This record gives sequence, C-alpha cells and structure tokens, in this order.
Amino acid sequence: MIEWITFDDATRIVRERLGCSVGRAQKIVRDAKASGEVRLDRPEPAPLPDLIDEGFVDLAVLRQDRSPPKLSKDDFLDWLRRQDDGGSEKAAREHTSPAVDRATIAVKALYPDGVPPQAICTNKALVADVGDYLAQKGLEQASADSILRAAGRRKN
Repeated sequence: MIEWITFDDATRIVRERLGCSVGRAQKIVRDAKASGEVRLDRPEPAPLPDLIDEGFVDLAVLRQDRSPPKLSKDDFLDWLRRQDDGGSEKAAREHTSPAVDRATIAVKALYPDGVPPQAICTNKALVADVGDYLAQKGLEQASADSILRAAGRRKN
C-alpha cells in the first residue's frame, strides 16, 4: 500500500534532514514533484479558466478538488536521498560518519541560527541537548566527539 504525504509533510521532512528554511524546503518539494520521479495521488489541478473571470462559470471545474495532490512518501524519500548537493568530489573530501551526520541534523534543528558560543552553551550542555533531540526522534545516539564535530567544536 502506498503511503501518501502532503506537501507540508514533505516540507517538514526536508527541513529536518537539511536544516534549511521553509522556502528552500518548499522549492525542493516542488522540484521533486516536477521531476516526474515522485508519484502523486492525482494530477495537479488545472488552473481555473479565464472564463471564470469574465463571468462564465463551468461548475464541473469549480467542483474539482483544488488542494495540492499528495506525494508518495517512498518515492519522495528515494528522490531526496539521490539528490547531490553540488559535487561528489567535494562530498568525498568532506565525508563524515553516520553518527556525525545524525548529530549535524540535530544541531541544525536545535540551532538554526548557528551554534551559540561556548560561553553561552557549554560543550556538556550542547552534547546533552543533541542527545535529547536524537532520543526524541528515535535516532541512534552519537558520541560526544561526533556531536562536537557536527557543531564545529572539534576537528575531524
């Protein structure tokens, strides 16, 4: 059975995974829909005809469901996984462990404006916050070193 998700659900998934703004996440979801690689539960609604503006109303057109179609969750997650952020060479040089990747997701979600300085948020507090976030999301825990690497407080 196909699990369908709304545009807003897909946007939330992108924001959690990439730690980006709502607008950027919405653009990514629109790109996924436009790719033709993500199944929709029905076609996009056609634009309302210009005749409606002139006073001619086709009731069949008005009765159509005007809400955006839902996306196949599996197709969307597969499409999202396959997207390259700009170059496999750069990605190979900057490869991190899955634990650092999980910690990075948590750090971006917890601190969207950047990690506060240590004078405001100690390493101990940062590690605790990220650990709590990972537990809340049901993700495997990351070591303190991995969390501090993700926050830019340790060298690779």
